[in-house]
Amino acid sequence: MGAFKNTYWVVFDAPVWAGIKSDVYVTSDNAEAVRKVMQALAPLPFRIFDAGKLQNNRTIERMTLLERELAIKAGNHPRVSFHLWGTDK
Repeated sequence: MGAFKNTYWVVFDAPVWAGIKSDVYVTSDNAEAVRKVMQALAPLPFRIFDAGKLQNNRTIERMTLLERELAIKAGNHPRVSFHLWGTDK
């Protein structure tokens, strides 16, 4: 099970920035575990997504490293988070 692998600590204090909710990706090889975790996280002010198999944590962690580097260059690190466009969640 994996969740919050892409979420920097400062985002927990303000998961909505400029009107945009931060995304959290939940991974697991157990569909029932994903369902339960997503249900438990639903009241939080994040957008919660089923990110597939547990092995996807490797990709999410690498995306987070790239995200960090880009945020440093942009001058807004550590305020870093994902937001998948094109979904109304």
